[in-house]
Amino acid sequence: MGVTAMEENTAEGVIDAHHHVWDLSVRDQDWITGPELAPLRRDFLLSDLESEARAAGVTATVLVQAIDVPEETPEFLALAQDSDLVAGITAVFAHPSERACHG
Repeated sequence: MGVTAMEENTAEGVIDAHHHVWDLSVRDQDWITGPELAPLRRDFLLSDLESEARAAGVTATVLVQAIDVPEETPEFLALAQDSDLVAGITAVFAHPSERACHG
């Protein structure tokens, strides 16, 4: 029996089951308001997450949408497909009440 890519990535590392990434030039994050959240009012891309995660010993993560828009789902699937760090995503489909998990 073979070892899956996820098993290889996490055999001796940490899985973090909840991370957000966003690009404000693609989609606003209207929850980032007020002076107390001002430090978050910037892009936080997968490349930012990768460097922070690796420094913390995280070898796999699950991306979670920060806003409930179905248009973000294919973007997250593409990020997951192209990243060794992303082991899965949670996403919103056509109806906000329909949550799905991909991993």
